[in-house]
Amino acid sequence: MTTIHDNDEPIQQRLTPAEKRQSSMPDAFVIGRPQTEPGRSSNAQQSQRHVSAGIYKPTLEEEHNNALLEHLSSDLGNLLNRVDISDCYLNVRGTYMAVHKCILAARSNAFA
Repeated sequence: MTTIHDNDEPIQQRLTPAEKRQSSMPDAFVIGRPQTEPGRSSNAQQSQRHVSAGIYKPTLEEEHNNALLEHLSSDLGNLLNRVDISDCYLNVRGTYMAVHKCILAARSNAFA
């Protein structure tokens, strides 16, 4: 965001985290799935939820998304235990914690 004042010199202002996300997010972002042509849908998108005798059966797409989330969760959990790649330390009541600036900024506006 740029603001022009009386002297007509642009002054760069800091973007809020929400503005940063909006400006840096691609229009179509899909994790782990190839994009299909407009107007066409993949087999996973065409599938529907099926309920048989009250038992829920997840679709292939839901199973895939759950697997991706589990993998991401595992990777982020492993990052917490990697002191060698942390880029910052927090002192919380005398206890030092190795942290990652990008994770702090992504999860809290206080660190953005």
